[in-house]
Amino acid sequence: MRKSGFISIIGRPNAGKSTLMNTICGKKIAIVSHIPQTTRNVIKGIYTKKDTQMVFLDTPGIHESVKQFNQIMSKQAHIAMDESDLVLYVIDLTRRFGKEEEIILAALQELGKPVIVACNKVDVQDEHVVENSMRINAEMEKNPTWSLIYISALKQKNIDELLAAITEKLPEGEFYFPDDMYTDSALDFMVAETVREKVMLQTYEEIPHAVRVETVEIDDSDPKFVSVFVDIFVERDSQKGMVIGNGGIKLKHIGMDARRELEDLFKKKVFLKLNVRIDKNWRMHA
Repeated sequence: MRKSGFISIIGRPNAGKSTLMNTICGKKIAIVSHIPQTTRNVIKGIYTKKDTQMVFLDTPGIHESVKQFNQIMSKQAHIAMDESDLVLYVIDLTRRFGKEEEIILAALQELGKPVIVACNKVDVQDEHVVENSMRINAEMEKNPTWSLIYISALKQKNIDELLAAITEKLPEGEFYFPDDMYTDSALDFMVAETVREKVMLQTYEEIPHAVRVETVEIDDSDPKFVSVFVDIFVERDSQKGMVIGNGGIKLKHIGMDARRELEDLFKKKVFLKLNVRIDKNWRMHA
């Protein structure tokens, strides 16, 4: 008897959703940074073991925002919840409960689907952990069909217990993907996301949400190396300077860091060409 299904991973920005999916799938599928709203699109991660296949939908963080771009990302998370077989709600134990939790809990109760609450960062000592745990336990009493598991996505704590809980709630059914497949993301998307992660890590708080990355061309006709051409779009000329850095040093480090990861992806040498361009309206057509 096979079991399979779609699991939407939801939660506030920076709760550890992408880290959790990467940990479960054993591959770096979604980019990760300390900056909220790193994930902009719903990304699939596929975990298959024996007679069970789990298709995880890593979603943008749900939060209140008046900005159209952020509202679109939050809407993607709600759509993923509607289309999934069960919902994995990741809570950051180190952050005080806020309006986002109220929004998410109300949405889950209205949705009426199987829910697993994964309390993440249980390995971190923080003043909010006890208070948050009490709040979570109170919510679980109101929703007795939900499951609760304390985990550390980063330290891989209680991941097996989480997978067992997911398996129990999955419906019976044939696999959606081949059992050796770990994502359905297109190669050009994975390249662009890899470069965007390195831009975010190199520019820190300066311009993370003001950048879009687009893969222009991937030429793998040569058996020894692959040529990759990528455009980095920013909104203002000053931001272009921040990405390039003095004497081009920052762009050089972005390229070096991205190239190492892309060579692991392509399994051969990579020639990476990065161009920084200005498009003040990129958010309108992202």
